[in-house]
Formats: sequence, C-alpha cells, structure tokens
Amino acid sequence: MVTKSQAFPSKLWKADDLPEGGKVFKIESLDQEEVGTDKKSKYVLHFVKQDKGLVLNPTNWDLIAAFLGADSDNWPGGLIVLYPTETTFGGKTVPCIRVRRPREEAPTKPKPGTEQRASKPTPDDDMADEVPF
Repeated sequence: MVTKSQAFPSKLWKADDLPEGGKVFKIESLDQEEVGTDKKSKYVLHFVKQDKGLVLNPTNWDLIAAFLGADSDNWPGGLIVLYPTETTFGGKTVPCIRVRRPREEAPTKPKPGTEQRASKPTPDDDMADEVPF
C-alpha cells in the first residue's frame, strides 16, 4: 500500500508523516523561507539528518520557546518532539503538528550494594576537637 505522503513527498512535515506517539528531533537551524503556493515568507525549523522541515506557527513557536528559551538563536542543538493531533480551523477539525519537550528519563537507581555510604567521622575530622572531655 502507498500512502498519500509517499505518493506526493513534501519537503515539510505533515501530521500524517508522524507516528501517533511523536518523534524526537534535534534542531539544526531556523530559517526564513518562501513556502506554499503563495510563496509567503515563513519560519521553518530544520532538523539534523532530516530532509523535511517544519513550518512554525505562533502556537508551536511559543511551545518551543517555553522550554528552549525565547531567543531562537539558542534553539539549534535543542531536542523537541513533533506529534500529530487535531485543531479547529475554519470551523472544521483538521490534523496538525504540535511540539513538546522530550520526556526526561527517570533517574536510574543505583544497583544494590553500590550505593555510596556516608563515611563515619574519624578522630582526624574537625569534630574530634570538639569532644567535651
């Protein structure tokens, strides 16, 4: 079976191109480009080792800025997740792409027996001089 996005490849990510749970990307650059049939100038995010970019809308810009900072010059190298969802546009529900911060991995617990134990004070410690006898 051939999907529409396979039959008509695009240089831009579409909601249908992404897995339901989303996909992590590393930002390579943010460039202003002419896109669409009307050739409007828009900001497009490009990702490391990806041929497709993401046209940024104000919502996704604000979402990225919330965790990578307001200065877009600092975004390259940052990680984001693109995921498909829906929004209302022109009174209709339509597919869209949203961004979020990647989930941080839970800190790993030390293996049993490898925990660092607090050392017991020795007579050489500073507290040894404070013994009241």
